[in-house]
Amino acid sequence: MVGTHLNATIMKHFLLLLSFLSCTLAALAQKPAMLKLSSPSSTEQSALDWFSANVDGTIISVDTLSSLSVEKTPCLWIMVDRVGLTMGAENLPDNLNTLATTVLKPYVQAGGNLLLTNHATQLAYAIGRTTYAPKLFGNGAGSENADEWGIQAVIGRMSDDSTSTAYNAAAYDNRSHAIYKGLEENNAYGHPTFALIGKGIKLDHNCMWDLNLAEYGLADNPNKVADFEDKNGALVLGTWQHVIDYCCAGIVEFLPNDDYAGTVLACGLAAYDWTQWQYSPNFTKFTTNMINYLTPSTPTGITTVAADEADDDACYNLDGQRVSRNAKGLVIKKGKKVIIR
Repeated sequence: MVGTHLNATIMKHFLLLLSFLSCTLAALAQKPAMLKLSSPSSTEQSALDWFSANVDGTIISVDTLSSLSVEKTPCLWIMVDRVGLTMGAENLPDNLNTLATTVLKPYVQAGGNLLLTNHATQLAYAIGRTTYAPKLFGNGAGSENADEWGIQAVIGRMSDDSTSTAYNAAAYDNRSHAIYKGLEENNAYGHPTFALIGKGIKLDHNCMWDLNLAEYGLADNPNKVADFEDKNGALVLGTWQHVIDYCCAGIVEFLPNDDYAGTVLACGLAAYDWTQWQYSPNFTKFTTNMINYLTPSTPTGITTVAADEADDDACYNLDGQRVSRNAKGLVIKKGKKVIIR
């Protein structure tokens, strides 16, 4: 009897070890990927070259996109940046609008994470993750500009005085979000911003959300950013570097919900310009942060946390550390990302 019990115990531990090894190998096999379009523009090619040289990931062609799986590819970066491209998801190259329905939507619904940059932010609308198509759009050939462009991560600052009552009461300060980790702040516009590009040729290719559009129908109370976030299950993480109100959304995180288990992170700011990406270390750090954030095998890519058996209301930060139930901002509760204001 003792021998039988011992064998059963050994077998149980052996099976647990096999399960652990299987999960570990599966995690190790997961790598972020970037989509290579059939005829990349010069800016798209710059990003592809950087990704190949600096990210432990894979390049996926449009022809093989149909085999995309969450198990192998937890994060897919899609960048579209074209001079002369007409606004509208239906005008994206390589039939991406159709692939959004047949491939990308099921991928995100199954738990895959999308990083959409530049004109590709329109895919958030195409896959049905939002009913608001980005309408702040640029497609010009570019021109010389001496200004420094970057990210305003404090939404609705309302005042450049961080000690003012208006600032403290109204602002959504996202500077501690994982996508901004390690970025240097400057004060070129009278308030802290994250600079991405400087003097030189700028394409000025915005593809973002104008929250003042009448067709969006967003409410002023408490503000249009709050209404946009509530209606989309999203966080507005960044806007134009000079903006101190609630007029527009340039970086948006669409959080997992009952229909979409994955996260969609969309960056459509003109400051994210791959013609100037060498200007600031912030640029490549910001890109790396976004990829890492959406890749679950990295510390900043946590998308779920096991629910606390003793406390269904337990909250965690994005590093998996338990935090107070009164914590503000983006937390994980019952295995899902939620926003607490």
